[in-house]
Amino acid sequence: MTDRAHDDEPQVIDIVAIIDRELSALDVRRDRTRSLRRAALKDRHHEETRRMFAWYMAEPGRTKAETAQHFGINPNTLATRFWKLGLYGIGPHAETKARRAARKVARAA
Repeated sequence: MTDRAHDDEPQVIDIVAIIDRELSALDVRRDRTRSLRRAALKDRHHEETRRMFAWYMAEPGRTKAETAQHFGINPNTLATRFWKLGLYGIGPHAETKARRAARKVARAA
């Protein structure tokens, strides 16, 4: 009987090792799937931002506020999205800063 108990012990250890290996492989697959899903979401997000920028640039004089309202997002979010993709060389609040600068110039003159 004692021989049998010793025979069972290594099998239990092997089963635990197999389960650990399978779980770690599952984690790797899950991480890879999550990474691919995030990359696809990021691509879709960039494509959406490019579409917004095309609409913004289609008509001269169109403001980011009008574009943001058309697409139903915050104007500062829109400006940030443009800026992050390098589609527009300014960051959020840039139109407000430009208006303030124009008022200062007008007051000084």
